[in-house]
Amino acid sequence: MRKRAIILNTAIIFGFVAVFLRLVDLMILNHGRLSERANIQQLKREDIQVRRGFIFDRRGRELGVNLEVESLYCNPDEVAAPKAAAYDISRMTGKNPEAILAKLSSKAKFVWVERKLGSEVSEKIKSMEIKGLGFIPDAKRCYPKGRLASHIIGTVGIDNQALEGVELKYDKFLKTPGGKVLVTRDARGRTLSTGVDMESKGNNVILTVDEGLQYIVERGLDNAMMRWQAAAASAIMMNPFTGEILALANRPAYDSNNTANAKDFEKRNRAITDCYEP
Repeated sequence: MRKRAIILNTAIIFGFVAVFLRLVDLMILNHGRLSERANIQQLKREDIQVRRGFIFDRRGRELGVNLEVESLYCNPDEVAAPKAAAYDISRMTGKNPEAILAKLSSKAKFVWVERKLGSEVSEKIKSMEIKGLGFIPDAKRCYPKGRLASHIIGTVGIDNQALEGVELKYDKFLKTPGGKVLVTRDARGRTLSTGVDMESKGNNVILTVDEGLQYIVERGLDNAMMRWQAAAASAIMMNPFTGEILALANRPAYDSNNTANAKDFEKRNRAITDCYEP
């Protein structure tokens, strides 16, 4: 019995020593390296979504807003059947399958396939479960009134960079700096709540323009253009007591939602750039 007790005590002592040495190794000797590995597994750096501020008329009616959409990208190395995938994506987006195939066959690791897709198209593509494709949340600038006040509001590019009009003039107020934030993940890689706002929105801009008066002025220009067969026309409505611009219109005009198909002479703001007799 005495011999068994000695053996048992010795085993217990060696066990505690082994545990102690292991703890020393984990908590002292290799603490920095293991802590860094844990942070890599548990923490993820994510971009703060940047959104431009809205544009309103003097009565608070929306002239420029954001739509939440998704952009499709791919890692060409992971796409098993590029031709079949290009055909399927083409059916959903209406784009040229050859152009999509060129993107899916690229040598790069990250390629945009299609930007700013609507939710319906995104869901259809997701349901195909094509390996190598992914989606990133994005924002699409939308002008609800179409051509109305297009020369005033202006437009933005594919990355929401200001190009013309109020969008460009007040870009520093409408846009906001982005950034990155560290978020914690659970064992399955799901992001845990951080209490941090993952979206940053710019300032709204309220114009002196009145949507109703703008519509009346533009309709009057359309009638004048038709009656006199004019090549172009401009009109400005101003409050004589304050100098506020209530409406400003040009013809020809363009749709700020579809600037890719607009001609240069349509985008020309004649009321501002052209000289005229007093």
